[in-house]
Formats: sequence, structure tokens, C-alpha cells
Amino acid sequence: MAYVHSDILDSALLEIVRFATELHICSSEPVDRSDVLTKSLGIMKPLLIDGPSSSLEGRVLEINPSSQGIVTQTGTATHYAIIDDSRLLISNSLSAPEEVTENSTFFLEDLFIELVLP
Repeated sequence: MAYVHSDILDSALLEIVRFATELHICSSEPVDRSDVLTKSLGIMKPLLIDGPSSSLEGRVLEINPSSQGIVTQTGTATHYAIIDDSRLLISNSLSAPEEVTENSTFFLEDLFIELVLP
């Protein structure tokens, strides 16, 4: 069975904490930073990120649920993406698609980024 020390997982998660500048809700899964900007339906910044901390299966970050974002286009958000000034750092599907309307706000409750130990 493989072994990975939690410090290694924390290093990856800390890259997100240190460099993340924006979270976008997107109409589909983006493949790179420019694709995030094309598919973006809304933006949240600055980001309030807690962690890394222990989880049952590994290490986790939590996007603070008190953060709110601004919807910039009407559509169905299916994914989120976190970017820095030059990279797509992470993307994943939302727990459920969400209809959003331009000029409104959005919240992402219970958004966790978890790296699982092998």
C-alpha cells in the first residue's frame, strides 16, 4: 500500500491558499485559465480559505461559506474553478447544478477541496 505524508498533501493545498486570487462558477468544466474566463458565470474574490486541516480520508481546505460572489451572466453553473494570475489551480463539479441570474449574488456552502491519502 502506498504512503504519503500529510505534509506532502499540505504543500499542494498551500499552493492554492497562497496563490488563489479568484473563484469562478462556470457553465461547464474548464481546461485552463482562459477557458475559466470564457465559461465564467460569476466571480468570488477575495477568497477566504481555511486550512489545510485533517479530514477522515486525508487533508482538506474549506472555502469559507460566508464568502459571496457576484453573478456576471445568467445561466446554469455546474462547476467551480479557482485561478491565480496565470493558472487554473483546481476545478471540480458543484454538488448540484445551480441556476444563476446576472447581477445577483451566489454562495458556495460546504465547498471543500480534499486530497485523499492513498
